Amino acid sequence: MPTIKSVVVVDGQALTLTPSTGGAGEAILNTSAPSISGIPETGRTLVASTGEWSVTGLSFAYQWRRSGSLIAGATAPSYEVAVADEGRLISVTVTATRSGYSAGSATSGSVLAEPPTVVLPEPTATLWFRMPEYTSPRYWAHYFPPYPPSLVVNGSGGNTAGTNYYNTGYLALNGESGAHAAYGGLLRDMPIRQNAPWPTSPTWQYNAIREDIVLARRFGIHGFMCDILGSSGNNWNVAEWMFDAASETIGGVRSFPGFYAIPMLDGNGGTGQGTSANAATALNTLLSKACALRVEGDYVVSTYRPENFGALGSAAAAAGWWDDVINRLRNTYGKNVRTWHCFGNPANATAFRNSANPQEVTGRWGLGGADPGIISSTSAASYITQAHTAGERAMLTIFRGWQRPKHREFDESKGTQALRAAWARMRALAGPNDVAQVSSWNDYSETHHIGVSAATGGAYAAVSAWEAAKWLRGSAPQIVRDAVVVSSRARTASPTITGGQTQFMAQRSGTGRSAVTHEVEVGTYLTMSDVVRVQIGSNVHTYTAPAGEYYVRFPIAAGAIKVTTDRGVELTAPWAVRSSSGNDDWQYFAAYAVGSTQYTAGQSNPTPA
Repeated sequence: MPTIKSVVVVDGQALTLTPSTGGAGEAILNTSAPSISGIPETGRTLVASTGEWSVTGLSFAYQWRRSGSLIAGATAPSYEVAVADEGRLISVTVTATRSGYSAGSATSGSVLAEPPTVVLPEPTATLWFRMPEYTSPRYWAHYFPPYPPSLVVNGSGGNTAGTNYYNTGYLALNGESGAHAAYGGLLRDMPIRQNAPWPTSPTWQYNAIREDIVLARRFGIHGFMCDILGSSGNNWNVAEWMFDAASETIGGVRSFPGFYAIPMLDGNGGTGQGTSANAATALNTLLSKACALRVEGDYVVSTYRPENFGALGSAAAAAGWWDDVINRLRNTYGKNVRTWHCFGNPANATAFRNSANPQEVTGRWGLGGADPGIISSTSAASYITQAHTAGERAMLTIFRGWQRPKHREFDESKGTQALRAAWARMRALAGPNDVAQVSSWNDYSETHHIGVSAATGGAYAAVSAWEAAKWLRGSAPQIVRDAVVVSSRARTASPTITGGQTQFMAQRSGTGRSAVTHEVEVGTYLTMSDVVRVQIGSNVHTYTAPAGEYYVRFPIAAGAIKVTTDRGVELTAPWAVRSSSGNDDWQYFAAYAVGSTQYTAGQSNPTPA
């Protein structure tokens, strides 16, 4: 008997398939492809239709696919979109069978899975509340190209699920041939490599950085301000990959609608201290990407420490250098530019304000540090008032922590308290059109990142999202699911340092600094009051937390940390408090749980034991 073939429709194209030999006889032909109904967002349910077939009385089997690959266990007529699906194409293959017939199969068209949109009333899959919708992006994160999700240095590292250069070069006590041995390694944290190894088309680096965008959107961030250090080399490549990934389109539709990128020219970098012509060329390359933010047709460029532009020695000369960059963008490349400056010293804003191309936004890098004592006592009102008086918007930079092993210094951030205090200043001082920039998404060298990392997971990103929502809405959003956040150092007050380092960190000095404490911070976000139990080593603390947001602190002790509530929230910290450590580490680890789900996958203590 000759082989019988059937014509099916896959993603809108007719293909000739050889049916399976599950039964002899007439082939079952697909006459109309299956389809998918439902909203393709995390936590939503998609439903497959069977399509239409040449034979009646059929039985159907289903297999859901992610970017063409089988999704294990997804064999029902419906499928709940998972976090792992975000940014991927979802389809379903339907197989029709009937006794006495050869089985037929057909695959539906694909739908692009997205994080939950901010305009729907439901919360995102990883938060205990709903981020408010927005009409113009105001909640930004600083993106630092030296520390992408994975990296290659001197041929080491790359597209691996296991050990990479963060482990061997930056975190190891004797990494980079012992260059950082005196202070116990260059870094104390590293990104969790989501879904590594990554697809190699167009490049694995592109797909790795794409994961950062997926994660940032999940935590309500409107876009990245990408630090531009140079116009060639690895840092430039990372910047381009980030802009390209944020601009990705599938079938003519942007994969990440509503997510934007702004080039942030660094006054301390090679391009910012080079020629204005080279800076204009580099900026034009990035502004030509689809994700580049435009306001009323104008392109937006941000800066970091613009008073250092051109290495000219004065803010007035730097302002002239910047005028030349803007004029070149306008006259050579046809791009009108609006500038969002972030000064190291806001007093330098006057020189730029008096230039031929004054800024639209005036910002300052930080609020004196990542110490709640400094943040609460430091008034940013002066430069904000000046900006508003000049008809400008203001930009505040928000830090959650600060630790630089190479410079042997740290701030006492008291867990999430510095982050929450900085947002409180933002709400108290900023106007409705001002801009918040969290620094940073991924600067591990200064340990103020909120991106998903081994030591902190997504906890700081989740708390920052809650604080941002309060600012964007003008009030706290409704808590729709119970949540717990825990933060602590992974060391006791006086641990034994075993790695042989000779230079140790000290708290940054200055008036108003908080006393160094050794505590475990527990935050609850509850729909109603509940009994909370906190175990720290062998010590157990029990208390009743009220509905809403509530934070308490307990003395640290060696051992594991676990938090439970009577209504079912459970969180086991993915680190233990050590009485000895391979190096000196003052950062606050963090973790969180929403309902019965602990968002701690991939977390660990990345520093040497």
